[in-house]
Amino acid sequence: MSEVIIRKQVNRFILGEAWACFFLRMFIGMRLMLAGLTKFKTVQGGEIKYDFSKSASMDGLQETMANNTLLGTQPGLLEFYVKVLPFVLIFVGAWVIAGWFQRLSLIAAGAIFLSLSFGLMLLPDDLDSTLRGIELLCVAGALCLVRYNILAMDNLWDIIIRKKDVEEVVEEKGESAVEEA
Repeated sequence: MSEVIIRKQVNRFILGEAWACFFLRMFIGMRLMLAGLTKFKTVQGGEIKYDFSKSASMDGLQETMANNTLLGTQPGLLEFYVKVLPFVLIFVGAWVIAGWFQRLSLIAAGAIFLSLSFGLMLLPDDLDSTLRGIELLCVAGALCLVRYNILAMDNLWDIIIRKKDVEEVVEEKGESAVEEA
């Protein structure tokens, strides 16, 4: 016969989609930020130090890329990418974690993972390029769920003024559910 539509208000803080997006955002942001920080990490006498004036691990990457790929024909472009990449990783990672302009920050994160995948595919490094593909899937998932997102700077104002703290959920129940009610 006819179906009954039940409408109810659900606080978005208990929606699974909201927490899924939050955890994906945190994973992506931490992955980028910590990857950028480790580019500056040095160990001297058993002591870990961070020297932001020089990225020791990136020198080896630049040499490997220059000797084994077509990017070696453009040394200026490769040098620029290698010098800027650690700072971009840290900035975009923090941006994703903060949740400021969520879609744009996630798109930037996806572009970084894609550029890293491109370089790894040129070497070819199948395992690591596949791992970057998994990170791209995480970004895609977060982009699909961003409308449910919570605990981000973008929706902080909405939370403060309680404008959008509940979301309407529609459930459809069949004939048997109507008879029970």
